[in-house]
Amino acid sequence: MLKRITFFLFILSVLLEFKNSLVNGAIQITSVSSVSLDGGQTTLSGVFPYPTPTDFQVYIGNPPILCSSLSISTDGTSVYCTAPANSVGGSYTIYAKVTGETSNTDKLLVYQPIISGLVQTGDQVTITGQGFGEPTTSYPGVINYQVMGIFGISKVISSTSLVFQIPRTSRNGAIKLRYQGYETTGLSLHLTPNISTITPSPLTTGGSITISGDFLSPIDVSGFTTSINIFYQTGLSNLSIFSQCQYISSVYPYLVICQIPTPPQGIDRFNIQITSQGGRSSEAYQVLYQPPTIKTASPLFYGQPGNVTINGKSFAQLASDNKVQIGSVLCTNPTLLDPENIICQFDASVPPPSNGDPLEVKIKSVSLESSNKVFLYSQIIPCGSVNNLPCSGHGICHNTTGFCQCDDGWSDMICSSTENPEVPKTNPNASTEISNFQVNIGYIREHDPVKGQYPVLIDLKDATWTQTNITSNQTLYEGKFTYNPIVIQISLYQYQDSVLVDFAGEKIPMDKNSVKYIVKLSNFTFQSQFNSLEVIFRSKIDPNSLDNCGDPDSIKNITTTQNWIQLLTGKGTILNAKFSNRMFVDTRVYKSSIVNLDGGDPLYELEENSSEYVVLTSIPVNYFHDSCEIDPNFSSLVSLKDDNSKECATKESFAKWKIIVICTVCPVGIVALTLIILKKKQIGYFLRGLNHSIPLKNLK
Repeated sequence: MLKRITFFLFILSVLLEFKNSLVNGAIQITSVSSVSLDGGQTTLSGVFPYPTPTDFQVYIGNPPILCSSLSISTDGTSVYCTAPANSVGGSYTIYAKVTGETSNTDKLLVYQPIISGLVQTGDQVTITGQGFGEPTTSYPGVINYQVMGIFGISKVISSTSLVFQIPRTSRNGAIKLRYQGYETTGLSLHLTPNISTITPSPLTTGGSITISGDFLSPIDVSGFTTSINIFYQTGLSNLSIFSQCQYISSVYPYLVICQIPTPPQGIDRFNIQITSQGGRSSEAYQVLYQPPTIKTASPLFYGQPGNVTINGKSFAQLASDNKVQIGSVLCTNPTLLDPENIICQFDASVPPPSNGDPLEVKIKSVSLESSNKVFLYSQIIPCGSVNNLPCSGHGICHNTTGFCQCDDGWSDMICSSTENPEVPKTNPNASTEISNFQVNIGYIREHDPVKGQYPVLIDLKDATWTQTNITSNQTLYEGKFTYNPIVIQISLYQYQDSVLVDFAGEKIPMDKNSVKYIVKLSNFTFQSQFNSLEVIFRSKIDPNSLDNCGDPDSIKNITTTQNWIQLLTGKGTILNAKFSNRMFVDTRVYKSSIVNLDGGDPLYELEENSSEYVVLTSIPVNYFHDSCEIDPNFSSLVSLKDDNSKECATKESFAKWKIIVICTVCPVGIVALTLIILKKKQIGYFLRGLNHSIPLKNLK
C-alpha cells in the first residue's frame, strides 16, 4: 500500500512540474532542419510551451534576422518558420524568444549550392547552377565567395546565376565556391586569352614583336603546363601558327616575344590571334607594319637629272607600285635595291627653297606612307691642290664636299703625307689624345639672344661617364650630371683601314686608323624656345712641344678653309679639323654653316689656370624638342721638317684665334669627328678658295 502511495505522489509531482513549465516557459531547441540558399521552411524541434503566443519569435544569424511565417504545433514540440532566401551556405545560429525568456541556441544548416556551367566574358565569369539564393531586402544580393583560391565579390543575379569578377592573373583550373568551410564540387574553366598590346610595329623586313595581355599563363592553377598557341595571318591567307615564340615573363603581366616573318609583297598589316587549351580564342588583334623611314637621299645638281638613292628602313616587300616623290615631282622607275635602299630617277627640276631647307621626299606603298625633308642639291666645292693637282695628285676629289679620298699610302687633308697614321688614344671621359693634342667637349651652355646672356652652363668635367662596348669597333660613352637632366651620348667608331662613310647622304673619307665620333645630346630643357644651345669643343696643346720658335709658349700659324682648318705648331705638329656640309635636324637633313667663337668669350677665363694652350670651338644648336646630334672631324700629323720661316705667337694671343666651327641652325645636327695621327718628313700648306695662312701674332 505504501509503495502505491509513493508512486502516485511521484506521478503527481511530474504533472505539477509540467504544468508549471507550461505556465513559466522553459523554451528548449533540440534540433533544426536545414534549408537551401533559396530559403524556405525550417522546423525547430524541442519544447515550446506557447501554443498560440503573439510575441513568440525565431531569429537566425548575427546580426539576427527574423524567421517569418512562424507557427507552433499544438503539442508544443515543434516550431515552423520560413528562413529568408540568400542565406549563404554555412551553419548559422538560431534561437527562439518570447517575452522575458530566450531559448538555447542551435545551428541552422544552409546547404551549399551546385555549379552546372561557366561562361567567361572579359574579366567576368557567370556561374550557373542552383541554390545561389535570391536577393531580398534583408539580403541585398552580395555574397563573399572564394573562387579559384582568390577572394572576390559576387552578385547574385538569381538563385541559378552568379556573376564573379576574376583577376587578370587568373589561370586555367577548376572553379569552386567556398564559404565558411562549405565547398561545391569543381567545374573546369578554360580562360579566353585577351591581347592588350603588341609592340613595336615591325618593319616590313620582319622582326620581333612583344605580345602582352591577360589570361596568358602557361601554367594552370594545379601547376601543370597548359598549351597556348599564337597564330599569324596576312591578307586573305589562312592562320599560321608561330613557330618562334617564347615567354619572357610567365607571370602577370605576361609577355611573349615572337619573330614576325617577312610578309608577301603588297601586304601592309597582319592579324594575331591566341588560342588557349580548351579551344578558347582571343579576338584578332590587327597590327600595321612600320611605314618606310626615310633617313637620307643622295644629292644631284639642280637642273641635272639623275638617279637618287634613298636610304632608310622598312622598304622591303612593299607594293610593286611604290610611289616616290621629291618636292612636287614624282620620281620615276622606283626600284628596291635592298631593304634599306630605293633608287629612282629624278629630273632635278624642283627649285631649291630660298631658305636653304631640303626638299621633302615622300614614299607611299599600299597604306604605308611617310615623308622627310632630306634632299639637298649639291654645290661644287673644290678640293685642295698642289701645283694645280687636286688632292696633290694622290687621291680622288669629292667636289660636292671638298674632301680628298687619298690613295693607299697617302694621307692628310690634301693627300700630301706618306706617313702611316697612328691610332689615337681615347679616355674614359670620351676625350681623345692625338700626339700632343687633346680634344673633347668642354662645355654646354644655353644662349638667350634677346638678353645676350647664358642662363645655363654645364661643365663636362662634372659629368659621370659610363662606357659600353657595343661591337669590336664601336664604343658608347654616356655622361650624366647631378644638377641637370641632360644626357650626353658619344658613339666612337674606330676604322683600321681607309673607308668612305655616308653622312646625311654625303660621302666623307675616313683615313685608316681613324676614329669617328657621333655626339648626341638629349633630355635638355630650354628656358625659352627662342634660345639656342652651344656645344663647346676644347682643343688643348702641350706647350712642351712648341719649342721650334725658340719659345716653349709659341704657336706657328693657322690655315682655315670653307669647311676645314689646319693648325700648325712651332714644332711642326698639325691639328686638322674638317666638317661635313650637312647635318641632321629631327631626322631631317640640313646644310651646315660655319661661325667663329669670339676670342674674348668668357669661357676662356675658366681656362686661365691651365698650363696648356686651349682653343674653344662652339657649335650652336637652335631650340630642339628631343635631341641634338653633332659630329666634327679632327686629325693630327707631325712634320719632321724644321721650318721656322713662319712667325710665332705667344700663349696670350692663342685664345684670340679665329677657329672655324659648324653652326647647327636647327634642333638636331650631326657632324663626324675623326682623329688621326700622321708623321711625315715635310709638310706643305696648300689653300683653296677662302684658304689663308695667318701668322698668329697678328690675330686680334
